[in-house]
Order: sequence, then C-alpha cells, then structure tokens
Amino acid sequence: MDADTLLQNTVERLRNHEGQYAEIARQNEQISYSWLTKLAHGQITNPTVSSLQQLIEALDLFEGVVRPEPPPAASVVGREADPDETRIVSVEEA
Repeated sequence: MDADTLLQNTVERLRNHEGQYAEIARQNEQISYSWLTKLAHGQITNPTVSSLQQLIEALDLFEGVVRPEPPPAASVVGREADPDETRIVSVEEA
C-alpha cells in the first residue's frame, strides 16, 4: 500500500467516527482533538509518518482492532544460526 492510499484509508476511518474525535484523541496523548478535526476536514494534507502511525494506533484502540505482533528478527524462517556469532572478536583483540 502506498503512502497516499494509507493516508486516504486512515482519514476515511477517522471520518467514520465524526463526533467522536475527542474520544479518539484520548487514545494517544500525542494527537489532539484539533489536529484530528483539521485532518478529517482536509486542512492537513501531508501529516508526518509518525503522526499518521499514532492516529492508526489510536483508531485501532478505539475500534478494538488487534494486530498481530511481527516475529522477532532472529526467528526469520530460513535463517540458520551462526555458530561463530558469539565468538566474533574485534581485530584489536585477535
């Protein structure tokens, strides 16, 4: 999904809760009622990635959406453990 589509989908989700922006803003202290209103009404057209992510998280909490946690990097399928990983030393120590 590209950035424009993500923004459009998120703003649409926000607009579906017209009249509840104050409650949504309470889900994340980094976003305000004023910012939500401006975004929903098109006065903010290019929010930061961080702000958009915070809004998505706030909407998820408000809507009860549960997203799965990504797997830890070490458990990536197909990656074999490096037997020398714990024995690596700097050149100065060698």
